[in-house]
Amino acid sequence: MDKIDITIIGAGVIGLACASELSYLGKDVLVVEKNDRFGAETSSRNSEVIHAGLHYPKESLKTRLCIEGKHLIYEYCSKNGITARKTGKYTVAYDDESCEKIEQILKHGRECGIEGLEIISGKEFNLTANETRFGLDIKGGDGVSGKIEVDFSGGNAQNKSYLMLRHAYVKVKNDLGCLLFGQTWDVISPLNLSTLNYAVGWGAGNIGYRRPQIRVSRDFAESLQLDLALARGIGDDLVVSGGSGLTSSDGYDDAVTAKSPQVQGRLGYTIDKLKIGFSGHYGRPRAYNSDISEYRNYNTRSYNVDVYLPVCRFLLKGEAFTGTNLKTYNGSILNDDSFDGVDSSGGWMDATYKLSKSVNFTVGYSEESVDEDTIKTLSRLNNSCLFGNIVYTAKSGVSMGLEVGRWATKYKDLDTAKSVRVQTSFKYSF
Repeated sequence: MDKIDITIIGAGVIGLACASELSYLGKDVLVVEKNDRFGAETSSRNSEVIHAGLHYPKESLKTRLCIEGKHLIYEYCSKNGITARKTGKYTVAYDDESCEKIEQILKHGRECGIEGLEIISGKEFNLTANETRFGLDIKGGDGVSGKIEVDFSGGNAQNKSYLMLRHAYVKVKNDLGCLLFGQTWDVISPLNLSTLNYAVGWGAGNIGYRRPQIRVSRDFAESLQLDLALARGIGDDLVVSGGSGLTSSDGYDDAVTAKSPQVQGRLGYTIDKLKIGFSGHYGRPRAYNSDISEYRNYNTRSYNVDVYLPVCRFLLKGEAFTGTNLKTYNGSILNDDSFDGVDSSGGWMDATYKLSKSVNFTVGYSEESVDEDTIKTLSRLNNSCLFGNIVYTAKSGVSMGLEVGRWATKYKDLDTAKSVRVQTSFKYSF
């Protein structure tokens, strides 16, 4: 290239955006960057939030560009198949003075032309079909089987939600054991609460999720089972540590930059109808520390026990755990992981009574606590839920459920927030 029309200094988000637009206009563009990677300085502090422009002065350029730019970003993401979740935002009032400020913010936002603003008084109604799921159980010869399952919890507006992959795996079974490749539930903490809530106690005493893995299972005699898995970590790009002051943001999931998979294992023992399991996991995600321009590992681990016991018309089950940096396992009350480690412990139990062939009644309790010395102020310190539900299942496969739950969340250096949730469900299984 003998001639350059435009030289841009800096390969941050602004520099690259300008280079992209100028290239579309037919210009020869050269981007100069002093670092060995793009987006390594100011852009690395990106919070990955598309702001609404709610708190800026009405006539400011920042407000106008923020509001216009928000729509352009969503449009660009939609056209190019980039996931951008419109999760919304809560601005919380905690006393009379802050309630007045909320009113002012609402008025200001509407004057600026920001859509979708409302004041929630503590009572809220929601209706969703996103928990609908479809799947295929695949059976082949010679002990080969598989499963594919999706639901509609992948984000976007409620009436046009994206698909989300739940399970996709192939399983090979013979006399020596079972080998599984693909995505399914974690080996650790394999049970779930019998609640109508989609989140099944995640962030409140129940850990575990679905992730890609290679799993080996083997039964020893009739009472002992061993499961081992090499699993891909999932989750966030670590942003701020819990005390060391180190920051990270390279735009990559920390599990992608890790040099090794996470290890999971569970040993299960059956005594008559009683099933007991001991499980755990360990991983070393690797985060980019932009302050010193190098990567640093941090730990995630857990130690868990699960119990399953049917007695007459009752089914009793529960789990307990302790560990560190468990956000990607739906623990740590979903507080962000840190280099120093966010320590937490919790568990849950429930009891289901079969009132008749078609009616089940369940009560349960779950709770999780975080070591307050490992989290920042205003972070979630304790989360608990007490619930009861009744489910009727007809012969046609249609079931209807009603659940009442009481939630309590304590924050570090703040009072406990409490809520009562009444929930219904309507399902058709086929």
